[in-house]
Amino acid sequence: MKNVQPAVLIVNILLLVLAGTIVIASLQYGFRQRIVPLVIGIPTLVMLVAILLSDFSPRLERILAMASLGSLQDALNEDIAASWTRIFVIAGWLVALSISLFVFGFYVTVPIFLVAFFVVEAKTPAVIAVLSSLVISAVLYLVFPYFLGIEIWPGITPKVMHGVFGGGLVPVL
Repeated sequence: MKNVQPAVLIVNILLLVLAGTIVIASLQYGFRQRIVPLVIGIPTLVMLVAILLSDFSPRLERILAMASLGSLQDALNEDIAASWTRIFVIAGWLVALSISLFVFGFYVTVPIFLVAFFVVEAKTPAVIAVLSSLVISAVLYLVFPYFLGIEIWPGITPKVMHGVFGGGLVPVL
């Protein structure tokens, strides 16, 4: 067991209680009203539990650290020019994601984008990047259409190539 800072532990527990309260309180709402608290709250609870467990387990902390983008100390040591470069790089990733989602939709874009981002930006080993991408994609593809009843955007490609893929609707902008 590692040395846990009490202030960090208290803040993490308070965040866990807050997120848990929001999720539990949302269960009394109608189906459509509780979608957002559940979609945001449940993954938040899972991440907070992982953070709390990593506070007590050095092995779990190392596993979680592999998926992080770097330490806070590294971020603080960057000079201004380097930080602006990082901002433009991340903005480029976001623009690429947005365009790819519009053209190819979630089914194609999410797994490919996640693997690329994990390998290039997070420096995650390829096997872990692929496994993480598959798990996240599976959760996305199961939770939204089956649990929440929300249709996943198929992209503009099926609409353009209607005879090949079958059609789709352009989202309201």
